[in-house]
This record gives sequence, C-alpha cells and structure tokens, in this order.
Amino acid sequence: MIYTLFFNRHRADMVGDKLKRYDDHAANVYARAVAHHPGFIDQKAYTADDGERLVVVRFRDLESLNGWRDDPIHVEAKEEGRQSYYDEYRLVICEDVRDRAWKREPRA
Repeated sequence: MIYTLFFNRHRADMVGDKLKRYDDHAANVYARAVAHHPGFIDQKAYTADDGERLVVVRFRDLESLNGWRDDPIHVEAKEEGRQSYYDEYRLVICEDVRDRAWKREPRA
C-alpha cells in the first residue's frame, strides 16, 4: 500500500464563499479519484489546533498513485491549489513497511 501525506495550510482569506468553493472543488476531485482510479482506496483529512491540515490518501500501489498524479483533472486542481487555496504544502509519499491491527471484540 502507498500512502500520500498531504500537509497544508489554507490561505488566511479562505472563508465564506471561497471556502465553499474549495470544499466543492475538493469533493469533485475526490469523486474523480473514486470513479476513474481503481487503485485509489480512500482519503481522510485532519486539522490541527494551529490550522495545519493533513490529508492521508491511500493507494493500492505506486502505479495507481502515479496514475492519479498524472490525471489531467488532478493536475489542474494542484495548480488551482497553489494559485488560490494554499499558503504552503508538503507532500510525503510512503510505502507500507509493516501493518498491524487490533480491534476490541464486542462484549457478549
């Protein structure tokens, strides 16, 4: 499994209609990933108290990630992000080295 860690900070003027536009744009880009990239697994977003955001995106393999990286709609969205939405971002690509899981069983 491949993880993309997208650390970012929105521009200070990301409020009201501009924030709604971002949210709508992000939803459309996410729908594109789901519909056109079978190696896309999921994504989850988190926001820290200081405003830094983290989006964790999972892909089946590196080929799937590269297909998404080169998707023309995604390429346009990245440019729009740099121009209109973000003050800064950092992208980290990680490969799953070890995966452990534990889940509490429901009590009878």
